[in-house]
Amino acid sequence: MKAGARLCLLAFLPAFLPGSASGELRMASWNLRNYLLADRWTGEAWRFDFPKPEAEKTVLRKELLRVRPAVLFLQEIGSKAMLRELQRDLADLGLTYPHAHFGKRPDRARGLAVLGRTPFAEAVFHDEVPLAGMPGEVLRRGLQVIRLETEEGEEILCFHVHLKSRYTSDPADPESRRRREAEIAAVAGFVESRLAIAPPHSRFLIVGDFNTPFGDDLFSRFRKTSPAWGPVPVRDGSGEEWTYHHRKSDRFSRIDGFWTLERDRARFAGIGLFPEGRPEPAGSDHRMVLIRYFAGR
Repeated sequence: MKAGARLCLLAFLPAFLPGSASGELRMASWNLRNYLLADRWTGEAWRFDFPKPEAEKTVLRKELLRVRPAVLFLQEIGSKAMLRELQRDLADLGLTYPHAHFGKRPDRARGLAVLGRTPFAEAVFHDEVPLAGMPGEVLRRGLQVIRLETEEGEEILCFHVHLKSRYTSDPADPESRRRREAEIAAVAGFVESRLAIAPPHSRFLIVGDFNTPFGDDLFSRFRKTSPAWGPVPVRDGSGEEWTYHHRKSDRFSRIDGFWTLERDRARFAGIGLFPEGRPEPAGSDHRMVLIRYFAGR
């Protein structure tokens, strides 16, 4: 990012940047939409293996500087180098994330990443999570496990995912529902195995882009297990819950965010969805989901 771009971005930032209260941990999840090399229309011609345009990156940085999460989960990052680029650009603007973790399956273009202000107690990427009933198939984009320890000594286990999109060429599986159901079951099974051995005081989150509306029956595995899971409610200033805008159909849906155990619901609360309003700015077709964790309650 050039110096002129930094000055321009700072000029648009609000004077008040919300901070975290004592005993509060702010966490965000955001699909950055193709923060990688991709074939793109530049307005004049198609460019192949072209990076995300700087104008789109500027929008992303502006929103991150506005809300300043302590832990940031990111989907659709292309490489470690691109994650480092984002780290450097944010640090140049005064938002420093010294700690990072990136994971990507070797046959995929899009990876999972997390940035943090404090060290992670655990950061592991699992690239071979099998799908029951689909021999030889695994979770398409893998699963990232991040364990956080708060200043109060509490533990939060975060399971970061980006599930299969609804696009498919398989006429027997419209909108990839069978595939996404298998991926949701695989994530639930993986998390249940960790829940069984975790210390009793641990908190759990499943976070990311689920490519599935949160009210869909495909999430029955989350809702009907014991202990049951539920999404952390988040709304924007207008009371809207959508996180993704499908431009071709002009469909707005809630497919991104955080799920937690019902027993821990009081510990987590939604802060907002950014950018606010519709339609969304050109940085991404998803909105950032921001929540807080209350320690010691």
